[in-house]
Amino acid sequence: NTAVCGGFTWLFGFSSYTISTMMLNWLPVKLSYSSSGFSNGGHYGIHFRGTFLFVDEWKSTMSIIFREGGKDIYSYNYLMEQVKGEYLCGQNYHDHITVIDFWFSHNTPGVSLEITASTTTNSWGLKDVVIEELLCDPSCTTCNGPSANDCTQCSSSTHEVLVSGDCVCDIANGWYLSAGACTQTCPTTAPFKDNTTRS
Repeated sequence: NTAVCGGFTWLFGFSSYTISTMMLNWLPVKLSYSSSGFSNGGHYGIHFRGTFLFVDEWKSTMSIIFREGGKDIYSYNYLMEQVKGEYLCGQNYHDHITVIDFWFSHNTPGVSLEITASTTTNSWGLKDVVIEELLCDPSCTTCNGPSANDCTQCSSSTHEVLVSGDCVCDIANGWYLSAGACTQTCPTTAPFKDNTTRS
């Protein structure tokens, strides 16, 4: 269901929408947007950003709840109950537009994000949605953060080892860093991670 309000077209409803990253299917009160297109393990989180329209006079006890895989991951509490808004659509009450922007931990190939309002009496809308992976450093196959020292598994596990979250050449098994890559040829002067050299 889409509707025009305040000159913009919104995904609109009273109840809930389900978002992910591939296709949109409208059901009577839900938007389904399913994806299996996220990389397998090469990310540590999902970033969500969307513009929300709160129609008529929402109360401070109302919220927008985000769930992934059936678990609550984020809640946006409406804080503008006493703030004068605009009459954009609906009845003669205060309408508000705000951006909700957050990220949550995630590292599986598929995502299913459900967005639900805690109220069934007030309308809300959604537009300009961005859902994106927060990628691991290229040296990591899996990670728990964006930096090279957040790895939980190395991308080249045959000649790299994990040391305090860093993927480093497996010197114990004859792999050395040379020209930015691990090699089995030990250079005369081998650079080490701490920027020192040893002959």
